[in-house]
Amino acid sequence: CTRAETRRAVEAAAMAGKAWREMTPYERQVPLRKTADLIRQRVDEIALALTTEQGKPLAEARLEVLANATFFEWYAEEATRVYGEIVPSHFRNKRLFIFHQPIGVCAMISPWNFPLFLQGRKIAPALAAGNTCVCRPSTVTPLNLIKLFECMQDAGVPAGVANLVVGPASECMEEFYTNTAVRQISFSGSTEVGKEIMRRSSEQVKKIGIELGGHAPFIAFPDFGAEAAAKFAALSKFRNAGQSCISASRFYVQEAIYEDFCAAVVGEAKALVLGNGLDEGVTMGPVTEASHREKTLRMIQDAVDKGAKVLHGGRVPEDKPTGYYVEPTILTDV
Repeated sequence: CTRAETRRAVEAAAMAGKAWREMTPYERQVPLRKTADLIRQRVDEIALALTTEQGKPLAEARLEVLANATFFEWYAEEATRVYGEIVPSHFRNKRLFIFHQPIGVCAMISPWNFPLFLQGRKIAPALAAGNTCVCRPSTVTPLNLIKLFECMQDAGVPAGVANLVVGPASECMEEFYTNTAVRQISFSGSTEVGKEIMRRSSEQVKKIGIELGGHAPFIAFPDFGAEAAAKFAALSKFRNAGQSCISASRFYVQEAIYEDFCAAVVGEAKALVLGNGLDEGVTMGPVTEASHREKTLRMIQDAVDKGAKVLHGGRVPEDKPTGYYVEPTILTDV
């Protein structure tokens, strides 16, 4: 989509919002509940699209799809619980009320690693509360979002209430920043882009909701056990081929269990089945793009050049010369 097409989507959302916000929560929850039902009915179709374009194992893709159904179901019901409040007044002749109103048009930007999960978690509460939205997924993974929007359309979400634009980030974002009809920007992604959104949104004092990249340590203590800790470490690090904002980025292990932990986590890495996410039994797919693979290999080589030791992996698998595969890798002394 061009900037002009993004503007049309924003205008459609603003126009549709007039009627959508006037509906009762009980009326709005009907198409949202139907959306949840359709997502569950189409779980295999949507999961196939997600794995095909993103790479994660099909079992993980199905869980992501089903999570979206719970979002729509949960917020459809929560919409009926947006209660107001009566505040005690200092004056006998005054009553003070607090009541909640929709913000308006919300722009929603999601990354490629959990494209369905992160957009669904934005769309469902926004629509339930009476807002409308314009969503921009990553251009790497748009197909699964298209299928989500088909579910919403077939469920009876009115035209213009939820809009999808797929195009260059610069053009879409510039319209979101400058169009006064956009009242909130919700973003999941890098800290660098999040800072830019904060700067540009301040020009019109737009509301923002930003979920930025994580940098989490994993700390293992003896009282938990080396093997148990290793299982959690591997789950945290290798899920979605390590492409997760909540993936542990560094590991601190108490000396008493260090050797046992290293042996156990290497065992967990060896047990992973690396391959096409569509194949039966695969537990770790490729990274999403060639640039991600090259960056990963550069980071491994940089660590080795600076004294790190490779306990496992660290290369492109010899039996998988095509595709963006990297062996699950364990480094020590980083």
